[in-house]
Amino acid sequence: MKCRIYALLFEPVLLAGQYNGEIFRKYVAPVLNSEISGVEIPASDPAFVYIEEMIRLSSQEPQYYEIRVRTQLEEFWCRLLDKITAVQIEPSSHREDSARIKEMLTSTTRTITEISEMCGFSSLSYFGKVFRQHTGVTPVQYRSGL
Repeated sequence: MKCRIYALLFEPVLLAGQYNGEIFRKYVAPVLNSEISGVEIPASDPAFVYIEEMIRLSSQEPQYYEIRVRTQLEEFWCRLLDKITAVQIEPSSHREDSARIKEMLTSTTRTITEISEMCGFSSLSYFGKVFRQHTGVTPVQYRSGL
């Protein structure tokens, strides 16, 4: 469960593109680089308002690239938890990701390359591999089978 808790904690910062920003360096990096002991953000700190706003915005319907970011973040925490507990956990967002990709394959005329890029995959072959792992067929087979 820690895997999903920390993914949710840092999700707003990462979705806002703050990988190298001040908020990431000040609040997220110390937690990632040390024992996870919690970080307190004073309400007077401008970062508090920013993070609060990101949490509010993240509760809205996510865009496809955001789903991919969430998946990558969740995979990181699951791999970390795997190492600690020796129990493998499959990120639940893969199922959500597959459902959205299926929807795009059936309801749009976009190419599979365009869909993979919209979902944040850097490689078309990796996109196909992930899709096939969760559906049993390739994106091309899925689209042509309907």
